[in-house]
Amino acid sequence: MENKNIPWNKGLKGYRHSGSFKKGHPDLTNGKTTGKNNWQWKGEKASYSVKHKWIVKKYGNPLQCCMCGKKGEYVIGKKGKRRWNIDWSNNSGKYKKNIKDWCGRCCSCHVKWDLKNHFRPWPVFKNNQYTIKKLNL
Repeated sequence: MENKNIPWNKGLKGYRHSGSFKKGHPDLTNGKTTGKNNWQWKGEKASYSVKHKWIVKKYGNPLQCCMCGKKGEYVIGKKGKRRWNIDWSNNSGKYKKNIKDWCGRCCSCHVKWDLKNHFRPWPVFKNNQYTIKKLNL
């Protein structure tokens, strides 16, 4: 009796790539699609989170909070994911790609800094709900 439910990949040892892919795809390895040459490049119009991710990729995680001196460490955050407890915070609000414009701050100091310098709207509790107070900048 012959088994008709034999998988199509039985006996194969992984996926076989073409020779050019094994050597490295030329468009991905020669630097022509990175930085300003990438079709998704946004420059200064990049989002808030992208700019923060760039600074972490470029300079790594900050070692301690520049306001309270708290040491950086991995903690278990929301949804059980590991995260670094010190974040990069922008000093000027202009998000320059200069490390002197950034400072490592713990979560509580980061919120205090943003509220003090009007980088973040102030939440107001009225009628059993939070509303955002508009800032005049």
